[in-house]
Amino acid sequence: MKTSTRLVCVLFAAVLAAMPAFSGGGDGGGQSGGSTVNSANIGITILPAPLCAVSGPLPEQPRVVFNYSGESDIVLQVGQAMGPATAVLVEEVTARAISLPVAGPNVTIERSLLAQFVSAGVRSADLLIVDGDGRGYRIRVLLSEVGAVQLLVY
Repeated sequence: MKTSTRLVCVLFAAVLAAMPAFSGGGDGGGQSGGSTVNSANIGITILPAPLCAVSGPLPEQPRVVFNYSGESDIVLQVGQAMGPATAVLVEEVTARAISLPVAGPNVTIERSLLAQFVSAGVRSADLLIVDGDGRGYRIRVLLSEVGAVQLLVY
């Protein structure tokens, strides 16, 4: 009886470890785009696979678009192919570069920062997330007058 109970527990743990939601696996769906999940009432947006070159002009069409109400922080999870990342947000009015907090694979755009942009009349900014090997994301951040946020991931 004890052996069968232990075997069931081991199999259950193996199944949980194999599931991407519990093991941290998955890179946002590969090239097919990202997704948004809800983790403990905090929306985490899983970005698509990072690009190898994040310089040059922006393509005509973004790879994926995310929309937010602007009522909470935006947390972006980078793909597994990236190493430790750095994130910089450059707003359009003064071209001021703002470093964003990065914790593991998560980059946070704080709601208070977005609210400051809206009150200052800033309607767009560019977000660059890059690792030491040059892999990463170029994201256009669009802000409405009411604080809604749209992210265009290139």
